[in-house]
Amino acid sequence: MKSTYFYPAPSEDQQMILDLVVGFAKDELTSLAEAIDHQGEIPQALQEQMAEMGLLAIPISEDNGGAGFDFTSYVLSLAEIAKASGTVAMHLANQTTFFLEPLAQFATGHRAFDEVASGGALGALALLEDAGSFSGEGIQTSADGLKLSGQKSGVLGGEDAKWILVGAKEGDGISFFAFEKDRAGTYLSETSKRLGFRSLSSSTLTFENVTLSDEDRVGQAGDGAAILAFLHTRGLVALTAIAAGIADAAGEAAAQYATERKQFRRAISEFEAIKQRLASSVLAHGASMSLLLSCSRMIDDGIPCDQLARVAKVTATSGALEATDDALQVYGGYGFSQEYPAERFYRDACCLGVFLGGNDDSIQELAMTILPQ
Repeated sequence: MKSTYFYPAPSEDQQMILDLVVGFAKDELTSLAEAIDHQGEIPQALQEQMAEMGLLAIPISEDNGGAGFDFTSYVLSLAEIAKASGTVAMHLANQTTFFLEPLAQFATGHRAFDEVASGGALGALALLEDAGSFSGEGIQTSADGLKLSGQKSGVLGGEDAKWILVGAKEGDGISFFAFEKDRAGTYLSETSKRLGFRSLSSSTLTFENVTLSDEDRVGQAGDGAAILAFLHTRGLVALTAIAAGIADAAGEAAAQYATERKQFRRAISEFEAIKQRLASSVLAHGASMSLLLSCSRMIDDGIPCDQLARVAKVTATSGALEATDDALQVYGGYGFSQEYPAERFYRDACCLGVFLGGNDDSIQELAMTILPQ
């Protein structure tokens, strides 16, 4: 982790978890990243190792069964893991931000928590529908009478998940429930692989009169708006962290290649056009880290930061896409070969912008905040 972007300096606890994560990423994860991407799955042994290290529950208090670090420690760790493997970082965010954190915040003691946090099972968030968005608008899935019926699309990691966290209409509001995917009436109707983050499938789940109970609830009936806001802000910041890590990785790999590659008896890193390409990753990583730290510290201090989180996510994911594209250009024809990591960085960056409603939705919402009323 570059100290350039830290002020104030990391606390003793933050430095402790960062040292652990940086060592794990460099010594073990980096060498596995290519195989994880090509094989399209994260080894079970690696998942268990991350759970044993406490990486699945970094920002959750010890009283709630977590590792007891702050949110800043978590997103900085996420950026370091993304630098080694974007897929593993997204998997970690999927388990932590989109499953364990809402359970710890709104359903302390839920039976799914320990099993997922310990690495014994995977969780997945089932929220999006074809006509809806992450904000909850357009949700047609119904849980009236504690009978769940409807369909969810784009469930990240849904194929491998044992537990699912589902948002559904209940009366005039939205409620959330966490239950086992094999419950009667739940069907995995479609699964597809992504351009990037290949180890995380995108699934469609169909519910036909699935029987729910009050023990399945996450929060109270109608608490959906608060849970959605919680998920949305933290999700945006988590994606910012992943984008920062990918941009950093792309820049370092391209810079290394540029010093080794010779043309006209000179390293191509000496050419002005290549320097401009390499600078894009520095700009993207620097801007992303600055926004990331601002957002995470606001979250740790209990200060609302949804608008800044939108700015951070759009800035970071757009920057990562530009930085990874420039890395491809530095590699030239070799950039499109799977023998080099540039094409993996680019594919992962392409997918980042579409999560949580996509950058276009965020840009439109940000524009509305400055238009005259």
